[in-house]
Amino acid sequence: MSKQPTSQEAWELIKELTIDKESATFLHLRGVGDTAGKIAEALREKGVEVDSDKARAFGYLHDIGRLIGPGQDHIINGYHYLKDHDFAEEYCAISLTHSFPNHTVDCILSTPIDPMREKLVHDYLPTHQFSLEEELVCLSDLMVHTHVTTVEKRMIDVISRHGTWTGTQDCIHVVLALKDKIDQMLGYNLYDLFPEIKDSL
Repeated sequence: MSKQPTSQEAWELIKELTIDKESATFLHLRGVGDTAGKIAEALREKGVEVDSDKARAFGYLHDIGRLIGPGQDHIINGYHYLKDHDFAEEYCAISLTHSFPNHTVDCILSTPIDPMREKLVHDYLPTHQFSLEEELVCLSDLMVHTHVTTVEKRMIDVISRHGTWTGTQDCIHVVLALKDKIDQMLGYNLYDLFPEIKDSL
């Protein structure tokens, strides 16, 4: 039977694969998992059907490819690593889907996908049904570098480090719309869940 790890099991795997526990990648994975899980828990309190432990596990696993190979190939490396280690498809998918908040290959903030190098992504996204847990990881990925902050500040950080491309403007609008969608589901600004954000402003 394919593996469907709990968030604790997913985190144990990340710790096992990480040499430097102070690295930006390690802190990012922990932060994204914790952020996605916390938002999901708040949504559950509002009666929304979402698996908070799965959202947390997805968050911990989403950048696992950065721990096992070159950063530019991390979405492919992570997918194949999880696939090769017999994880259920939805857990493998988070490595491919987390960078595409509009569920399309052109909706990526700063680094366009090379269709020759990453054909898997081009073929995968059009037929994949995104879950709410995946959407929470997409959003949380753009709220955390090493610590939680606003999506606005995080997007500026990513763009300042990696530059822009023709799809950047559309991606910004999509991310802000996703944040608004979650705010509406919660009935309040999701930033209220993270008082520590004020320290990063």
